[in-house]
Amino acid sequence: MTESSHESVMEVSFANDTIKSMADEIAEILDLDGSESKSQIVNDLFENGRQSLVKYEEDIICEQYKDVMNGSENKMMCLLKKYYRRKWEEQYGKSNPWFISFIGQYQNGENHDIYERVLTHAAEYGDNNTENCRILSIVLQLLFETVDDDCWTKTKLFADQYLKEQPTSDSPYLRETENSNDRFLKETNICDSLWYAITNDGLKSITKYSDYIIPFVMHEQLNKSQSVLFEALREYYRTQLFSLLKENRIPHRQQLYDLALDNVAEHGWLTGIQKRKAQANEALEQQKENKERNAPGENKKSHKQGQKKSIDQQEQNLKEEGQVGNKNPENTLKNKSATKKEKNKTQKAQSQSEDPNEQDKIKIVKKEWVNKKSNREEEEKEEEEEADKEQKQQATSNLQGINTCSENKHTKTSLTEAAAPCNQGPGNRNFE
Repeated sequence: MTESSHESVMEVSFANDTIKSMADEIAEILDLDGSESKSQIVNDLFENGRQSLVKYEEDIICEQYKDVMNGSENKMMCLLKKYYRRKWEEQYGKSNPWFISFIGQYQNGENHDIYERVLTHAAEYGDNNTENCRILSIVLQLLFETVDDDCWTKTKLFADQYLKEQPTSDSPYLRETENSNDRFLKETNICDSLWYAITNDGLKSITKYSDYIIPFVMHEQLNKSQSVLFEALREYYRTQLFSLLKENRIPHRQQLYDLALDNVAEHGWLTGIQKRKAQANEALEQQKENKERNAPGENKKSHKQGQKKSIDQQEQNLKEEGQVGNKNPENTLKNKSATKKEKNKTQKAQSQSEDPNEQDKIKIVKKEWVNKKSNREEEEKEEEEEADKEQKQQATSNLQGINTCSENKHTKTSLTEAAAPCNQGPGNRNFE
């Protein structure tokens, strides 16, 4: 939500109630009843503070004018301080609760005097000149407490249009530089230089102004995780940076805008954008690689996993075939036939679903698979031939054994038959 939209919300809820009551009280203090300039004077007070009454001196009774312009604790100043305090709460309470909490710590803590000084400054001069980012201006005034009030009063602080017309090199806002005689430095004070530095070089630039901030506070603010100044800078840069990114057609995705905002708030426009640009380019390259790797999506990824699973299953089947093949040649032939059908089915599904590049990859896988299968078949064939050879050798050996036994048996029979007549020798013969 932009600051202008915050203001519109504030006007609906805040202006209709409190402002009307305050306006009536101020008109009574200044005795403006019946004055044609009543509305103009009151509205100017709410925008530009008590100093705006200077141009209406002739429209205000002299005694009342002197009373309200004297001191900072008179009734009108108390009303104006109450107005600005309520305005900040209404305008930023919902969108930036951290800011309300921050000023509340000053208001109710040991730094109450600093809070009163900032609030009194707003009541005296208004905060219309801080319209670009009131949050950042108030935070700076609270943190850089050693800057005297007269400096804040005379500064052109927060007048960005003025600063944009000044030199844009790195050195103009630095103290005691070679450009110290520039018209820009002669016409500005430390508050202008601080504003110019921090809105161009980001959070890190406060180290150049360490003389105007308590060391502990400075180190605390340099820690982004607990830095209200870092948050204030993010709000200051947000609208400008997001518009710039949109103009250059940079897509708002994956927290890209917030990351760029963090870099600019910390390092300033030039360094922050260059750093984020490098990070963004790296991220985009990674996204492009992931997109090419995963296209066209999860379905394709699942399909690839299915193909890999199918190929692994086929290889497992081949292993099982190799182990069983020698035992049962008929089952081996059946398994090979089934594997071939499964292969054809897988090839058909692949050709219908894959793009040309993927088909080339699948062809390579197929070729490797065919080569593996061919090698396995050759190995199986060699194993079968070796087994047949062993069987033949065994059969030959058995046949030789049978022949040997047959020959031995025949020899034994012949010897028996030959020995028979000898056993019937002369002593055993029957003479006729």
